[in-house]
Amino acid sequence: MMQLILFVALLPAANQVRTYTYLQIKGGINPASADYIQKGIRFATASHHELILIELDTPGGLLSSTKEIVQTILNSPIPVLILIAPAGASATSAGVFITMAAHVAAMAPGTSIGSAHPVSGSGKDIQEEGGKDMAKKVENYASSFIEAIANKTGRNAKWAIEAVKYSHSLTAEKAKERGVVDLIATDYQSLLKQVHGRTVTVLGKTRQLHTENLIQVPKEMTLVQKILNILSIPNIALLLLSLGSIGIIAEIYHPGTYFPGVLGGISFLLGLVSLQILPINYGGLALIILAILLLSAEFMVPSFGILGSGGIISFVLGALFLFDTPESDLNVSWLLVVSLAITLSAFLGFILYFIGKTALRRPITGLEGLVGQKAKVTKEILPEKSGKIFLHGETWNASSSSTSKENLYPGNKVRVVAVQGMEMIVEPIDESS
Repeated sequence: MMQLILFVALLPAANQVRTYTYLQIKGGINPASADYIQKGIRFATASHHELILIELDTPGGLLSSTKEIVQTILNSPIPVLILIAPAGASATSAGVFITMAAHVAAMAPGTSIGSAHPVSGSGKDIQEEGGKDMAKKVENYASSFIEAIANKTGRNAKWAIEAVKYSHSLTAEKAKERGVVDLIATDYQSLLKQVHGRTVTVLGKTRQLHTENLIQVPKEMTLVQKILNILSIPNIALLLLSLGSIGIIAEIYHPGTYFPGVLGGISFLLGLVSLQILPINYGGLALIILAILLLSAEFMVPSFGILGSGGIISFVLGALFLFDTPESDLNVSWLLVVSLAITLSAFLGFILYFIGKTALRRPITGLEGLVGQKAKVTKEILPEKSGKIFLHGETWNASSSSTSKENLYPGNKVRVVAVQGMEMIVEPIDESS
């Protein structure tokens, strides 16, 4: 009886266990991170969690994925808290849009937010790349988008527009002072303590946050999301395409080795998956395809490096332009491009060296391989009449060279100087040699 009373007494306490979902975004904003946040919010909703806390540290990313994340947060049925952390982290470019959309936005000391001005994939101002009309179009869209988010969440819309137009940035303290974020918190525990009792608006309804004694439920990226997240890195995409190209070209040059071809094929296909995820400049992709064709042609029809050099130049230009689009602020590392160009040049030089070495080597197989070999006359050879010689276990028809006027008799030693059809052209050699 006493055990039953204790069980009933403890039952309400068990029912009072409250939880929240913890997500972490570290790196670029891409389809993988958008899917991660969307599924995280669905998980939190289905599990009846009190809120979702997203720790954010991003240099920016794709505009399309940013829009998906913002829409997901604004339409979340439970509060979404965003903390830019740890110290040294930033919410740059796309990160500004996402932070402004949160029901509660906070920053850790030593973090920053801002620089949301649209840039091309190469990191240049869009006006430099696409002209004034394109720059104005993209800038106006980004400005109106972030203004709408700020007005929806009651944050500083004026500064948000300045962040887009003039790349303004703020420290955590300045951001709180100017109403860009709500709080400064060193970590998620500090944030939860500060928001306890705070009122937020979720889907048009006010809701009070009760964050005392909340139990954290971390939700990590799935394996597929992690793979897609890696493949969404421009440097990784370019590296896969490059390794794939080298492997395929090596297999073309030396068929039957299999390993370079298999590894190259897998790498190249993974590179194509990356291009499916990322917005690309098709002119840049065309240049990379041209580079592969030129390098392959160099090994099939040697041009003393002309085709290969053109292929390397085409590859470098393609790599620089590949992600040069207004839809993202992604770009590839100059160091990586230079390293890959040097690697391709070394690979080209290595192959051309062996092609040249093979071309200069005297044939050692077939009829041409018999030139220079010594033989013995088995049937007399006269200047005007063919005879026979014994060479490598076989009897061959033979005639004297145009410079030889000697009669050659059975037993005489001769050297093959040329092959005409199936007849050996010979000349006498010293009997003692």
